[in-house]
Amino acid sequence: MEVYEYFEAIKKHLKIFLTIIVLMTGLTALLTSLQPDKYEGAVSLTVLKRNILNQDRINFYLYDNYYAMQSSGLLADTIENWIHSPSIVGDVYQKAGIGLPATSLKDYTKIFQSKRPSAYTNVLNITTQSNQKDDADKLLQAMTEVIQTQNQQIAKDDPQRNYDIFASTPVVVVKKPAILLNTAIAFILSLILALMTVTFLRYLSKRK
Repeated sequence: MEVYEYFEAIKKHLKIFLTIIVLMTGLTALLTSLQPDKYEGAVSLTVLKRNILNQDRINFYLYDNYYAMQSSGLLADTIENWIHSPSIVGDVYQKAGIGLPATSLKDYTKIFQSKRPSAYTNVLNITTQSNQKDDADKLLQAMTEVIQTQNQQIAKDDPQRNYDIFASTPVVVVKKPAILLNTAIAFILSLILALMTVTFLRYLSKRK
């Protein structure tokens, strides 16, 4: 079809064209605005292995504690697996005093997310999302305590695996519904749908 034919189709079925755009765009904006605010929280953990050897007390080189840092990075890997474990997640919710969501075990593995600045770093960033600001803060604090308890239990069973885990203060920020973005996307999609509809109607009218 030529460009002028599209304009003719729009002109002939202008009411239908505008109705589709207004309904889709308006409905999307309304539904998005009715969505509750969500809260995203993050806490940073730093894992450090307790080195029983100090460089100033021995006569061989410790490579600037290179192996201790590598070992700390491996524990950070383990912690990443912990936070995706349904049993650990259950302990976290219990410690936070929040009811565990009635969902599948698979969904429990997605409640907490982790990110590391690099593959071998001993720093781990843990994030989560909640409908309540206080809940996000409580969950992150509880997760930190559960991880530290797990670490202490490991050290108790095996003194050679003795680590310190330092946690930052959890940071929680509000995440408002993306009204403008969703509305803009809905407008573009509705424009395409409206154009296809009036073009199809014009095609049918020409066949009669």
